[in-house]
Amino acid sequence: MLPLAGLIGLHMLLTKQISIPAGLLTGAVAAAISLGMTVVVDSWFWQRWLWPEAEVLWFNTAQNRCASSTCLVTVSLDSFQSQEALYPFGNPSGVAPACACTF
Repeated sequence: MLPLAGLIGLHMLLTKQISIPAGLLTGAVAAAISLGMTVVVDSWFWQRWLWPEAEVLWFNTAQNRCASSTCLVTVSLDSFQSQEALYPFGNPSGVAPACACTF
């Protein structure tokens, strides 16, 4: 979405439909409204004030805990005694399920 908005903005600048200060002001207002909305909505869901993107950035870069908290788990159907219990009507895809989990 952002590349499309950038191309539209560039087109508007080149065709003189908008000036640089007006474009910067519009972008700053849109960014402030978007940031405010995401903080309010996500804070309501998490029951505390937060900006999720900033918390993820802090967790992954400043605390450097991303490598120690992520695992990739692959589950093989051969490890189960009864595959019929998992798929009573047959395995729909024929491949072992895999899931990525983050703790």
